[in-house]
Amino acid sequence: MVALIKQLLESRPFGALHVLTSGGNRYRVASADHADINPKDSARSF
Repeated sequence: MVALIKQLLESRPFGALHVLTSGGNRYRVASADHADINPKDSARSF
């Protein structure tokens, strides 16, 4: 899943996306600047 998120964040042109967590929370990512992946390959902030 992390690899897919990385791929989507690096795509050009960037298309806004939503991340749905296992807890049911949904986060809109308007641009690649609004998300980050930490060095341990887990989602950190959306």
